[in-house]
Amino acid sequence: MNSFRAICMLALLAAHAVLAVAAEPTTTSLMTAPNPSTVGQTVTLTATVSPANATGFVAFYDNGGFPFLGPVRLVNGSAAATTSALTPGTHMLTASYGGDLNYLGSQSNTVNQVVNKTSTIISFATSPNPSSFGQTVMLTANVSPADATGTVNFFDGLGVAGIAIASASVSNGVASVGVSALAIGTHKLTASYGGDLNYSGSSSNTVNQTVSQPTPTITLMTSGSPSIVNNPVTLTANVSGASGTPTGNVSFFDGNSLFPFLGPVSLSNGTASAQTTALTAGMHLLKAHYGGDLTYQGGDSATIPQTVQNATTTSLKAVPASSTAGQNVVLTAAVLPSTAAGFVTFLDGSTIIGAAPLNAGTANFSTSSLSVGSHSLTASYGGDTNDAPSVSSAVLETVNQIATTTSLQAVPASSIAGSGQTVVLTAGISPSTATGTVTFLDGLTIIGAAQLSAGTAILSTSSLSAGSHSLTASYGGDTNDAPSVSSPVTETVNRIVTTTSLLAAPASSSLGQTVALTAAVSPSITTTAVALAAGAQDPCPSCSPATGTVTFLDGETIIGTAPLKAGIANFSTSTLSLGSHSLGASYSGDTNDAPSVSPPVTETVNQIATTTSLKAVPASSNPGQTLALTATVSPATPITGECVTCSPATGTVTFLDAAANGTCGTCSTTIGAAPLIAGQAIFSISTLSMGSHSLTASYGGDTNDAPSVSPPVTESVGQLTTATTLAAAPNPSV
Repeated sequence: MNSFRAICMLALLAAHAVLAVAAEPTTTSLMTAPNPSTVGQTVTLTATVSPANATGFVAFYDNGGFPFLGPVRLVNGSAAATTSALTPGTHMLTASYGGDLNYLGSQSNTVNQVVNKTSTIISFATSPNPSSFGQTVMLTANVSPADATGTVNFFDGLGVAGIAIASASVSNGVASVGVSALAIGTHKLTASYGGDLNYSGSSSNTVNQTVSQPTPTITLMTSGSPSIVNNPVTLTANVSGASGTPTGNVSFFDGNSLFPFLGPVSLSNGTASAQTTALTAGMHLLKAHYGGDLTYQGGDSATIPQTVQNATTTSLKAVPASSTAGQNVVLTAAVLPSTAAGFVTFLDGSTIIGAAPLNAGTANFSTSSLSVGSHSLTASYGGDTNDAPSVSSAVLETVNQIATTTSLQAVPASSIAGSGQTVVLTAGISPSTATGTVTFLDGLTIIGAAQLSAGTAILSTSSLSAGSHSLTASYGGDTNDAPSVSSPVTETVNRIVTTTSLLAAPASSSLGQTVALTAAVSPSITTTAVALAAGAQDPCPSCSPATGTVTFLDGETIIGTAPLKAGIANFSTSTLSLGSHSLGASYSGDTNDAPSVSPPVTETVNQIATTTSLKAVPASSNPGQTLALTATVSPATPITGECVTCSPATGTVTFLDAAANGTCGTCSTTIGAAPLIAGQAIFSISTLSMGSHSLTASYGGDTNDAPSVSPPVTESVGQLTTATTLAAAPNPSV
């Protein structure tokens, strides 16, 4: 606006400067429509400039100051603008023409534009109507248009006599407030809207609000129903209301009697109580009557029944007092007086186990379903029209588990260890209705368990070790059946009877020769092939080969040991001394196989066979010539190759000459002897007579080596050979 005003002023000054001589004056008039108007209504401002051919702009002013509309261009001498922003009240509006090059500016007349507030309509309602004294009544005024703001005042009474009782702000066209202080009677209530900047105030319709005396809430209770004849019964009436605590009196009525049998009783803090012992046996319909006070109306409570009964006693007997699971227990309840009728309920703790009707004061019930344990049994009489319920003292019933017996059978009673033979253990439990599990034990060691079926549990085992086993069956019991243990059953598990045989090769050997000993151990098969063919049972059809160690003996002397492999143990020795040996093999046994000893095997160890050879050098000699005789003695080397490590023979070799003579024919004559050294004996002789000699070497043997004689060697001793030489001299000659 300020910039526009400055532009207009500059334009006017310029125009005046230019038109200082030629500019003509103008007149400006202003009209508004409608006038008066209401808040928010559109008002049109029209400025007319004369002469009509003036050009330029017109600005509109409200009470002077700065223009609030414009600039608006003149068209044919007229400029118009509209606004709906005028506030309530009287506005002094003017129009100012700024002039142009030919015309001077001019100011219009002042138009008083009256802007009135928008009228409102208010409607008024109450809820609830009618209401009770002290009850909250909601006062609700609806103001239209809904965007009106401000406050609504509520009045009790009309005109100047009305008393303001509440006020509330208008929100979204609604003003609401609750009041609870209206007195008993009829009230002429109105609502008055005070208006705001844009809206005028208005008054509502009149609402006739009726406030009545409230009806209180009356409840009756007794100290308990049913009650017992001659026992005190307390009746308590509670009277309450929304308008404070009621006062006054309460009377108590029995049935439709016109006169109370108790009361009147003054209320204290809304409560009245009275007590009586005069109620007879039977049903009584009781009610309480409240007489009212200045605030509350009088009234009656709802009728409540009161049953009055004769006292009863109930006793219980259980036979037998101690039973076993599944045994029938008879429960007998006695109720006094015996004229009482109805039912007795039998309970195990808090659990109902049965019921029976009373007959001449007695009710009987039998059960065989009590579980094992201690039971606290009671009988509860439910009462009838004239007789009160009662509960007996608890009776302790002990239900024991059924005693059981366990027997055990082992088949067969004697078995063979490691043979795969199965031993079947059968446990029998009595009674046969017992369920659960039987554990089978070898001494204190558990070997297995089996479930009972029809009183029998069966376990098969082939894992019992050799020896004597004390087997038992232990029944663990179930809910109804007690545990029990069988008498021990002895199961003898024998080790497999074995046989041990021994083979020595060779059966006759030379000293130092290796002798191979082979022991064979096998389970004993007592049946013959014929018997097996005839269907006899093989005592160990699946026995595994024996394991362990075989000890080899020479008489009582251990000469070596060897492990069994596939039932065979091998041992070799070359240290047997000369002579006859009684050899044996002793099997020590293993977990499943029993020891056994072979029959003795005789092994004869002979001296080492020797061979003696003789060599004479030279083979032909002359008398007096020295002859060297060499005898060589060595062990024989058989085809089997034994004695490949034998030491050279020791001892003496005798040399013999078996030359023929006239005295003894072929007698041999000892010509000398020599010791063996490294297998050879050497003897020299130069006394052989002339002729043919049959020479031999005789080895006499030693501890380990047998004697031997060499084949004869022929030695020829001839005459001495002579040489004759001839010399001729001179040669050549002449």
